[in-house]
Amino acid sequence: CLKNFGPDDQKLKMVTSGSNGMSSSSGKKRCHRDDEKGNTSQSDAETARKKRKIRNWEDSFEALKAYKAAHGDCNVPAKYKHDRALGTFTEKIRRGAIQISDEQRERLTKLGFNWETLKERIDREWNERYQRLKIYKNLFGDCRVPSPKCIQKDKEKEPWSLELGLWVTRQRQFYRQCRLSTEQGKKLEAIGFEWYLLASHRKEPGTPKQDLQWHKQYQNLISFKQKCG
Repeated sequence: CLKNFGPDDQKLKMVTSGSNGMSSSSGKKRCHRDDEKGNTSQSDAETARKKRKIRNWEDSFEALKAYKAAHGDCNVPAKYKHDRALGTFTEKIRRGAIQISDEQRERLTKLGFNWETLKERIDREWNERYQRLKIYKNLFGDCRVPSPKCIQKDKEKEPWSLELGLWVTRQRQFYRQCRLSTEQGKKLEAIGFEWYLLASHRKEPGTPKQDLQWHKQYQNLISFKQKCG
């Protein structure tokens, strides 16, 4: 059903609709301007946040000084949770990923910066334990350092077990997993290190039974060759 409008009613309708149309259009423009302002503010905040993460060398050095004052050394973990940027900085300095001047190097050295890389530290610690194992061999005649779990009231070997027991176990595990370097393997074999311990000595945790049997037969073969040529 269509309704008939008079002239006055039509004028009122046109004025009303025109007013609403203008109000809607201006409202959209205001919302658009507000959105632009909001996006600009958010973008500026994001830029400022990123800038705060960017450190120059001097800022990083000062942060390292503060770390040493708090912890007594410059050995910042690579993933230091309180300051990831500082951990990344020290790690990159050690491996030469950041170019520094002689003056900067001298300042770091005076601060007590440890220039040893992770690989160098691991190699050094391995060689230190290897030297201790050689002393054990001279004292007891073999490299069969008992693990702390297997020590049986042997007061003489107990300190050695606590110091080297887990380490020698790991060397045997690394050997079976092909994770031991050729150089390290040769060094251990040069002092009579046994990769597989016979059951009569002590079964190494994680040593497969078939490996023990193979090693036993291998030792028998060596003995036979020594006797019969």
